[in-house]
Amino acid sequence: MAITKNPDRQWPLRAKVTFTQADVPTGVDTDMIDLPGGARVIGGQVGIVTPGDSVTSDTITVGDGTTANRYGAAIDGQAAGVSALTPDELAHATGKGVVTLTNTQVGGEGTAMVGFLEVEYVIEGRGNESQPV
Repeated sequence: MAITKNPDRQWPLRAKVTFTQADVPTGVDTDMIDLPGGARVIGGQVGIVTPGDSVTSDTITVGDGTTANRYGAAIDGQAAGVSALTPDELAHATGKGVVTLTNTQVGGEGTAMVGFLEVEYVIEGRGNESQPV
């Protein structure tokens, strides 16, 4: 059986959202980025610009609404910096998908954190241009 080569090529898409500690209440999976059907996450990052100030800790997880830590787990929200997401390239089939962020705060709830979530993805069956054969 012959392989049918696909000449379609697409650019990755990026979605970015900023958040504050008040936007992500402790222990709540907060919907951050909507994905279209067929989206496949291929990368991304969480940036902590201003560290969280909960009494003991702020721990960030990034998931897909089904698995809370699908793309990132145990990210320190009390340390400024950028942490790469770990994509699994799971397709979101025909339905809309979502990327969630959870901040688990221990001790008294803080107020200082400012950060961003950036997700890079492609969409199955999409082509921006055709590669010459």
